[in-house]
Amino acid sequence: MSGSVSTSSSTDAARSSAFSESVKYEVKNKASNSCWACPRGRPQVCHVVPRDDFQTQLWIERGLIDFRISSHLNGIALCGSCHTEFDDAYDPWFSFMPADLDFFINFELRDRERRRQVALSGQAPRRRVPGADAYKQHQVDSGIIDSDSIGGLYTPYYLAPASHRESTFYTPRPWHGAPLASLRRAFLLLGSGRAQSIDKDQLQKLWRLKELYFSDDQIAVAANSPVDTPSTPNRPAEEASDMGGSPTKRSHVELDRPDNGEAMDVDNVFASTTEDNLKAHNMFNPSFTANDFIRRFTSIIRDSPV
Repeated sequence: MSGSVSTSSSTDAARSSAFSESVKYEVKNKASNSCWACPRGRPQVCHVVPRDDFQTQLWIERGLIDFRISSHLNGIALCGSCHTEFDDAYDPWFSFMPADLDFFINFELRDRERRRQVALSGQAPRRRVPGADAYKQHQVDSGIIDSDSIGGLYTPYYLAPASHRESTFYTPRPWHGAPLASLRRAFLLLGSGRAQSIDKDQLQKLWRLKELYFSDDQIAVAANSPVDTPSTPNRPAEEASDMGGSPTKRSHVELDRPDNGEAMDVDNVFASTTEDNLKAHNMFNPSFTANDFIRRFTSIIRDSPV
């Protein structure tokens, strides 16, 4: 049903975003049954966009996520050590991002102009973002990779010095997944004190891309908001964070994209979390406005002793 929201039990919601055995096999096979980041064998399959990411709904509303959280497009094969360093959302020691950020910046600039033209014609524009195939084809056309590559090139970044890591660990290598999944993780590096280990030019481009995706583009926000989600009481402050939380508080949302006739079924979307709730809990959210700040802190300021 178009625009419908289907809510399941917490157990079903957690299960729906888990990788199936066939997906795990596919992800490991694409990595030659080794860790994608280092040469170790016997890899685990890790979610790039976490199952309990509180910002999933916001990214969907911005038109940035159009893949299933439980699909191979959101999976990467990592050894236990790299998996642990990757999954620490507050202080990640390992992450990765597309090697060619200029492609994504230019794509978004062109799409902004397209959205503006569509809006002028009286239609509701939807943001377009490059998927795995588009990024790979761009690099094939540029002569950077061969057509038989599993995907476009991504650069691994280790943010803490470790003696066992060789220079080859930092070499860009192909990955099969959704580029926006890797960018979701990479944006977390912008708030890390370890970000100085990232190439300065690449870091500036990452900032620029985040600004483009989350700057005040009301046309994009309104048009890409797929469903109206029911409001629920705000989570306690101790539960609020940019990423992380209990998967038992998640539910399944089924989204319909009528413009292309294909349903976008995104797992593990926090259906009871509206954009207002996300902003209320996180003032560092790119959508947090001055009015949000006033609403949140007026009572505190008023009641404070002079």
